Amino acid sequence: MNILINNLHDEASGGGGYYCSQIIKACASFANVFLMKQPLKERFENNPELRCEISVYSGEDVDVFLDVNHFGSVIKESAKKNIKICYFPDQEHDGSPYDEIVTLSEYSHKWVKNYWNRDAKICKPYSKPLVAGEKHKNTIVTTGNIFYEGDGHCKNQHILIDAFKLLEGDWTFRIIGNVLHQDYFESLKDRAKGYNIEFYPSLDDETKEQYLRNSEFYWHGNGYKRTKPTQSEHFGIGAEEGIKSGCLTYVSPNGGVQDFCTTWDTPEQLAEMTQNRTPNKCIPDYQTPEKMAEFFKQLLSED
Repeated sequence: MNILINNLHDEASGGGGYYCSQIIKACASFANVFLMKQPLKERFENNPELRCEISVYSGEDVDVFLDVNHFGSVIKESAKKNIKICYFPDQEHDGSPYDEIVTLSEYSHKWVKNYWNRDAKICKPYSKPLVAGEKHKNTIVTTGNIFYEGDGHCKNQHILIDAFKLLEGDWTFRIIGNVLHQDYFESLKDRAKGYNIEFYPSLDDETKEQYLRNSEFYWHGNGYKRTKPTQSEHFGIGAEEGIKSGCLTYVSPNGGVQDFCTTWDTPEQLAEMTQNRTPNKCIPDYQTPEKMAEFFKQLLSED
């Protein structure tokens, strides 16, 4: 079987690119995979978790076309099956050109039905198989790219800093993430002055995972005060990693992440929940690479 993937989500970091890479590896486990454009060497060649055999498309006949793309409808008419991998549906387009729709959470599934009047199959991303370490009391960690969109899909580290300032006692807050907007990063550092807040804008995976294992809490701010469904966290790999690491994990009540995490509405409530050590909502049913590969093998083999 030849599978052609329109790999829009090819950024060097972030959950969207990570999920796209997982899909590519899952398909490569049972088929020949071609990408519409040159893949990032950093992601596919240097990461043993994602390494797989792939080629750049040069006109080969394909059986299945996977469109991993937020916006628009892109199909390949010569493919036997066209499938949309939909992180979140775009109201300006619909899913009608596609034989199947796949999305990544119950939350996005609901909006595919709402916006496109189509059913979708759900294939969740997977996160690393982390385990809890020796917890350091009163330590908080958050992970995610550092950037700002006033009405968009950002991690709202400035709101988390405001919540941290409300805590009583001796606390440590570690903010981990690649800096995409330098001005916003500088504003965060100014906002944090005088408080025990540490920034790690470029951190290797081993150290990041150690901080997750040792932290008592994981905070997540995506979707705070957002009103549009598309501006919320559609799944939340970072929050799932927090739970896997044994952290008390608190998220803004938006998107797919609220399905398995305890939620907060205001900085004041986040601080209060943290002081009181409010329990986690539940332990999610974790995805695995093997389950994902089996999902796509079965999906793409169906008549």
